[in-house]
Amino acid sequence: MESIDDYIDKIEDPRHPRGIRYPFKDIVVICCFAILSGSDNATGIVAYVDESKEYFSSVFGIKKIPSHDTISRIMRLINFEYYASCLGDFIVNAYPTKFKKYGGKKVIHIDGKANRAASKKSEGEKPRYLMNSYVEGGSISLYSEEVGDKNNEITAIPKFLDSINIKDSIVTIDAIGMQQDILNKIVGEGGDFVIALKENQPELLKLVTKQFDNELLDISNNNLESYTSEVNKAHGRIEKRTAYLIRDTEFILKKYGIGHAFNNIGTCLLIEKEVSEKVKGEYVTTTSKSFALSSLTNLGVKELLEIKLSHWSIESSRWLLDVQFNEDKHTARRDNAPINFSTLRKFALAIKKGDEGSNKLTTKQFFIRNLLHPENIEKLLGLVR
Repeated sequence: MESIDDYIDKIEDPRHPRGIRYPFKDIVVICCFAILSGSDNATGIVAYVDESKEYFSSVFGIKKIPSHDTISRIMRLINFEYYASCLGDFIVNAYPTKFKKYGGKKVIHIDGKANRAASKKSEGEKPRYLMNSYVEGGSISLYSEEVGDKNNEITAIPKFLDSINIKDSIVTIDAIGMQQDILNKIVGEGGDFVIALKENQPELLKLVTKQFDNELLDISNNNLESYTSEVNKAHGRIEKRTAYLIRDTEFILKKYGIGHAFNNIGTCLLIEKEVSEKVKGEYVTTTSKSFALSSLTNLGVKELLEIKLSHWSIESSRWLLDVQFNEDKHTARRDNAPINFSTLRKFALAIKKGDEGSNKLTTKQFFIRNLLHPENIEKLLGLVR
């Protein structure tokens, strides 16, 4: 198994060489152990290590316990972009079976989100807006970059794509990614895309909607592939999705002409969602439609639906951060500290998800087991000596 040691060595120590009392690797290892045991801030990390001094001394030779201020200062100074990249690379390589591939290609989700915990709203500070990239199956960003605010997202995505290797990968982006420059960039770099289609491209949306309407009306059309999935959720809620796939996209070529970026579109996906849930003892059903366009022509409708839905799953990792770590209420806001602590929390959740021995444990049970048996964390991090 891969060892976290090899990846920590790649993270640059931000401190000045003079006056260093604690090796950088020791501090990162301590933080990983503490987060995997349920600690979620600098104070909790120090308390955890202080109670485990004998273990860290005998196993790792760590004699001195860093203070709360030392850990906070280092977390403020670490380059969060490279920090997230190194920890994310460890997850992908140490737990490869959790990352599903389609047609031999991994899926990379590009997602722009505001980090609201990183700013002081009471003092008029705006949220810090980050671009993140996730490999499907993971909850930790492989690479992050601060881009100012949401208005910069369209121009930031092509530059952001230069920072990650998208060759032979499938890139998913929300509707804001349906731009000519972005499509040309992905295909030009040897990747494929699955991108949502919404009202920000009204002409294209109208064109695709009309094409699906025509094909769905033609009952003799056997070329329209479909797939239906149904999920029974708690409290009597039933979600059913039916996806339809158009493979002949010549109608787009006719509209935009040769050389237009939209001619990279090889398939069109329509998802009809039906939700039934009990309201005052009776089932009430609501329906909605969404679209996605893709350059992929070798995958079926079921696989394309899975890829599209997997992009939405990013939101679930944020919910876990709020529930398990109460992230929105943390007060560490100086410099890179909030982003780096968030990266550590995502790191813990990603390992829990990737470890087959933890599948039947709740997140809380996972933390308790690690707290009582730190040798288990050694195995999770590839540190068995």
